[in-house]
Amino acid sequence: MNQEKPTQFGLRTYGRVLRLGERFLKERRCGEPRASAEFLLAHVTGEGRTNLHLERDRALGARAYRAYGSLLKLRARGMPVSYVVKEHQFMGLRLRVSPMVLVPRPETELLVEKVLARVKSEPRRALATVFDVGTGSGCIAIAIAAAMPGARIFASDASPDALKVARANAAAHGANGQIRFLRGDLLKPFPSKCDLLISNPPYLSREDLSLAPPELRWEPRVALDGGPSGRDVLGRLISEAPGYVNAGGFLALEIGEEQGSWVEGRLSAAGFDAVEVARDDCGVDRFAFARLRRAGTVRERETAGANG
Repeated sequence: MNQEKPTQFGLRTYGRVLRLGERFLKERRCGEPRASAEFLLAHVTGEGRTNLHLERDRALGARAYRAYGSLLKLRARGMPVSYVVKEHQFMGLRLRVSPMVLVPRPETELLVEKVLARVKSEPRRALATVFDVGTGSGCIAIAIAAAMPGARIFASDASPDALKVARANAAAHGANGQIRFLRGDLLKPFPSKCDLLISNPPYLSREDLSLAPPELRWEPRVALDGGPSGRDVLGRLISEAPGYVNAGGFLALEIGEEQGSWVEGRLSAAGFDAVEVARDDCGVDRFAFARLRRAGTVRERETAGANG
């Protein structure tokens, strides 16, 4: 028996298959081999990860056994677990994902949670219109739709493949009628102004990308690459945002861990007040929040100042 083949593990109990699956991935220097083995077996069996251990002596059927082996081989090549199983949990929502879209991160869940907390703290403001810029899988737009059923949501992406995934996810969660998906670069496809603009734009620098774990090569580079410094897309988005946000409206961004001071300065220069840079669970700058107090662009304000 060839021990290298994950489909030839011997006795097919949950416990044994998990141990050998973990070893198979570890030998191939796959990241998080134990968690990966558990996630994949949980997907194949439909069991929770805890149940796999509680039922460790339970036999694994032949079909599930073969399917598990196939998934392990994909994971051993470095494919992220979410791509292997073609789905990802985001704020309790099961979303379809593929290499056409970024795998949603816990930090993005925290971004949405912080935004929703701010909405609740201002009950007099309806936040009737929301723009999600660079929607990818649609995770942000769909999560907001679930929490704010009265909001009109517009979500953009430059990739038609990403929009196909996002639309499928919205349909699966009954949000197609609430979310309008638009194809185009950043803010260009939006037809009007919003009360809340939220985005997880590309913010990694080229150096960050060169040092990133191998799993990132499976994800769309355009969703990660923020240019040489990581600031290119963020800079454009902040500069253009005043023309798309209603006076008094909110802006919420996910940012890179060393970009807080720079983003704060750019937001203030663009006409935003109440600027706040917040940290993630690791204690690093990860989010920026601001409110637009003055309408117009930086160029318009500079012109007005010069004429005054």
